[in-house]
Amino acid sequence: MIVSATYDNGTTAPVTGYTTAPAAGATLTATDTEVVVTYEGKTDSFVITVEDKAVTSLAVTTKPSLEGYYEGQTFSFEGMVVTATYNDGDVQPVEGWTATINGEATTTLDDGENEIVVSFGGKSAEAFVVNATAKALTSIEITTEPSKKTYTVGNKLDLTGLVVTAHYNNGDNNPITDYTTNPSAEDELEVTDTEVVVSYGDFEDSFEITVN
Repeated sequence: MIVSATYDNGTTAPVTGYTTAPAAGATLTATDTEVVVTYEGKTDSFVITVEDKAVTSLAVTTKPSLEGYYEGQTFSFEGMVVTATYNDGDVQPVEGWTATINGEATTTLDDGENEIVVSFGGKSAEAFVVNATAKALTSIEITTEPSKKTYTVGNKLDLTGLVVTAHYNNGDNNPITDYTTNPSAEDELEVTDTEVVVSYGDFEDSFEITVN
């Protein structure tokens, strides 16, 4: 900025040592619309515009781990760094951002590609994709055998107490009840029935019985 002083002899010359209000280095606010320059009791002014600090762009500068996810699992944002660029030139990491997965405010992953968008301060970062493997049954297990395992010929199978657990590729282990058995609970047992096969999906397990 150049400030010139005009003297009573008609000369004009650039000067220093003037003061300003607001002062140089002061933090400006949106209410600051004019700068008043003072030199040896004389003043002049110029108009300024102070914009509120705002985010102009957003970026995910460090992505979280994108590997090893399965359908239905919760996505972890641990380790992710989100950086905001502001209209005053500041560039800094931020917290308090929000994220959507496939356009929904959720952290649960769908089967296949999941598009994740992070937003902060009215701006959104470029989307990144996380692939999740479809949840699939890998085995079943009889985790508790039924209370009754000895029968008389003609009795029907009593499955009271039987607990069957389904194991999945995502680590889930869920008790199930919609399995089938051979022999079934409706069949009359014979001496040759020595094993009950429990089936669910493409998998099976079994337990032994005695029929007298």
